[in-house]
Amino acid sequence: MNYQEFQGIEAPDFAATQYIPDSSGIAVSDQESESDRSKSDEYCTWNWTEAATEVGVNESTLRKVWWEEAIEPAFRYFPMPLRVVTRTVKRSGRQIEEFTAAGIEVLRAYKAAKEKGDRAAEMFLAEARAKYPAPDPSTEPVQTQAEKPLNVTIEVESGNHKIVVPPPVLPQSYSLEGLRHIESIEIEDPLALADQFLEAADFVQNAMQRDIEQREQKLQQTRKAKTAITAKAQELRLEQRLYRERANQVSAAQSEETQALQDALDVLQGLGKPTATSSSSPAG
Repeated sequence: MNYQEFQGIEAPDFAATQYIPDSSGIAVSDQESESDRSKSDEYCTWNWTEAATEVGVNESTLRKVWWEEAIEPAFRYFPMPLRVVTRTVKRSGRQIEEFTAAGIEVLRAYKAAKEKGDRAAEMFLAEARAKYPAPDPSTEPVQTQAEKPLNVTIEVESGNHKIVVPPPVLPQSYSLEGLRHIESIEIEDPLALADQFLEAADFVQNAMQRDIEQREQKLQQTRKAKTAITAKAQELRLEQRLYRERANQVSAAQSEETQALQDALDVLQGLGKPTATSSSSPAG
C-alpha cells in the first residue's frame, strides 16, 4: 500500500498521541552475566513471552505477524532502539535481544490502531515509514584523501563549444504496468487472514485439549465403575453356584418326603370299604 494513498486523510500522529520514554542516557552493560536479565528500576526489558503478556496479544502473532511483517520494517530507523541486546550465550555466542520500554510503547500504539481497524493500522505504519525514513547517503560527508598542493598554478577554460537546448518536458504521471510481465496472485489483507488463522488454530487446539480431558475423565470413571462391579460380580457368581446346589438338594429331599407321605397314605386307604355302585337298585 502506497503512502500517497493517505494524502488528504488525517493520519494518527504517533509522536503526539503516544508517549515514548527517553532512553538516550541508558546503556546496556557489557559485563552482564549470561543468566542475569536487566530488570532494575532504571532499565527494564521484556522477552517475547513477557512482551506478549504486557501488550495482551498471542506470542506467535507478535513474533511472525506484528513484528517481522509490520512494526520492524516501519520503525527500522526509529531514533530510539525498540529491541536491545541484553546478554550473550557463552557456549554458542548467540546474542539475546529483548524489547525496551520504547518498544513496548510502540506495540501498544500499534495494538490501539489495530483495534480501530486494518485501515488505521496501515495508516499508523505508513506514517512511521514517512516520519522515520532511511538516511540519505548523499547528505553524509565523503572523506577523501588529502591531495598535495601543486607548486604551479593551472587554469582550465571550458571554451564556448556547446549548444544549449531547452530542457525536455517530463510527464507528470507515470505507470509501472509496462515494466511488469508477470501477474502476481495476492490476498487482499494477508495480516487479517493471519490473525483469523491463528485465532482459529488456538480455538481448535483448545477444543482438542478439552476433548482429551473429557475422554480421560470418562476413562477414569469407567475404571472406577469396573473396579466396583468386578468384585460384586465375582461374589454373585459364587452365590449362584451355592444356590443351584442347595436348591437341587432341597428339591430332592422334598420329593423323597412327599413319596414317603404318599406311601403312608396308601396303607390307610387300602383298609377302606369300597362304596356301592350307583347301578344297584333297592329290594322290593
